[in-house]
Amino acid sequence: CFNMIHPASLLYLAVFDFDLGIGQHDPIGRVAVNVLHLQRDTIHTLKFNLYPSSNVTDRTANGSITIRVRIESFDPRAALLAGLKPRPKMHVNVTKEKSFRVIRYTCFGEYDNEETFDLTVTRSYINEILEYKASIRYAVVDSLKSLMFWRGQVEFFSVMVPIHSLVFYAMATRLIERPQLIVPFSLLGVAWIMLATLSLRRHHPSPWERCPSFLQFVHILRTGKSAIPVSSVKEYEGAEAAKQLELARKKRLDEDRELAEKRAALLQEINDIGDDNIHTKVSQGAIPLDLLMRLARYQAMIGRW
Repeated sequence: CFNMIHPASLLYLAVFDFDLGIGQHDPIGRVAVNVLHLQRDTIHTLKFNLYPSSNVTDRTANGSITIRVRIESFDPRAALLAGLKPRPKMHVNVTKEKSFRVIRYTCFGEYDNEETFDLTVTRSYINEILEYKASIRYAVVDSLKSLMFWRGQVEFFSVMVPIHSLVFYAMATRLIERPQLIVPFSLLGVAWIMLATLSLRRHHPSPWERCPSFLQFVHILRTGKSAIPVSSVKEYEGAEAAKQLELARKKRLDEDRELAEKRAALLQEINDIGDDNIHTKVSQGAIPLDLLMRLARYQAMIGRW
């Protein structure tokens, strides 16, 4: 039984072997459980893979662990308001060095010192930033296509209705007539984007990736009681659809990466040709080589979109 100080607290678990004497307890793996994805008053039987560290992207699982967790919240309003504050810092004091190493590995993993340069960690951070960049670009492109072509966005009586396209059209029309409304419309657009992102998460095929709606949070603040229904999650519910969604995303990333590599190789060949010292008499009707190189770059940029 653990008392949660903050609703966004993480549950850290690690597996070690037990060495007697002066030897250290050798770590096997660890996992950080985000309890925000867990339902209240529900017994969850969860299975996680064990990894040496959470800040390294290229990693291999060292087994798995199965746990049972139950979250009990006696004051939903207080828990919701506590989430507006940052998580407090906790200090754990121990008397033995072996215990200190166990606790530090459990909380931080194998690479526990951010102040020491490590090429593996740095490369992982760069890969993570590039993945965020690609995900944001995909989200923006897909959202613009959905808005412009009036595709189904919100489920209404089992029918996908283009509500966001209607709102965007109404706001754009009003803004053209009254340009002085650009500031309030910009602020409203931020809230609109957040609600659209929330709606997208709520339609995720995996129940572990979904989150409560905005109206449910408002109900908790207004009444102090949770209106989030407690439902039973079946074994591997939505796992196949979530897997197909992740595979489609990875396939899209791989295709774009291969296309970018081909374009880079083609531009390099063009630059190598341009760097050669070629003495050729150019007639008045010929196209300069420098212009061809510029056109090739512009064509690559246009083809990217």
